[in-house]
This record gives sequence, C-alpha cells and structure tokens, in this order.
Amino acid sequence: MNGYGMVKIRVHGEETEVLEAVEVLKKDFELLSVSRPYPDRNKGEKQYVRVYVDAQKPVVRWRGHANLLFSN
Repeated sequence: MNGYGMVKIRVHGEETEVLEAVEVLKKDFELLSVSRPYPDRNKGEKQYVRVYVDAQKPVVRWRGHANLLFSN
C-alpha cells in the first residue's frame, strides 16, 4: 500500500463553520464524498450539524530532476 488510503472524517459544529472546514479540506485532500449536513442530536443554545467526509490524500510524484513535488 502506498500510504494514501481513504479516511473518513466527521466535521461537527455550526453549519457555516462546518462548510468552511470542508472547503479547507479540499486544499489538501481529494474529497470522494461529502454528506449533507445532519442536525446534531444534542439540543442546546446553538444549532450544530455533522457532515461526513470520505477523503484521500492525492498521490505525490517526483517530476524531472528538480527537487519539486507535484500532485496529480
């Protein structure tokens, strides 16, 4: 295995924060699936949601003789 298997991530918080966090994940991961926001089970002052993400780190390969990394 190349060390880049799929991971499952649960993002939990206020809906706007959760959606922002998913955008941040897109910068470093290939997002295979993102669920819809589910309301939190706990009732409180703030309305929290959960989003489930299946993600995979892109494979990084060496190109040419330069000491630079390029992802697919």
